[in-house]
Amino acid sequence: MLEYFAGSNYVPQYRNMIFIEGAPGTGKTNGVLHNIRRIIDKIDPTYLEGLWYAHATEDSAKDAVGKLGFKNAHGYSKDQLLKKISDKYIKADYQDYTKDGKTTKELTLNPSTYKFKDGKLVNTLPLNKYSSNDLPKVIFIDEVSHYNE
Repeated sequence: MLEYFAGSNYVPQYRNMIFIEGAPGTGKTNGVLHNIRRIIDKIDPTYLEGLWYAHATEDSAKDAVGKLGFKNAHGYSKDQLLKKISDKYIKADYQDYTKDGKTTKELTLNPSTYKFKDGKLVNTLPLNKYSSNDLPKVIFIDEVSHYNE
């Protein structure tokens, strides 16, 4: 079944990634991940071993990994996961910006990792080199809205 979906022209090709979104506290993790896990376990019970699970904080990620009972899984915060993906990852920097007496936060981008291409902002972070044996088969990113800065 996994081969069918992986080769489908109708399914977005985010290979080995599952994106889950929705309002906080609506049961995404408990409901959706339990169902996904049951489906995958029926096909290949070892497929989810060693997965990387990312959440807003390291503590919440490790707590979720423990509750879901994944074997040899690793829980990461957003910054930890992005640092594993690229050593050049730098957390976004927000500076106070005052105009007409109003102070707001302004995002400061690192010019070495972002550029404009065809009028769009593009992240140019170099990816760390991994062999296929070093990577998990699945990376779960929960609370993906934390990744859009």
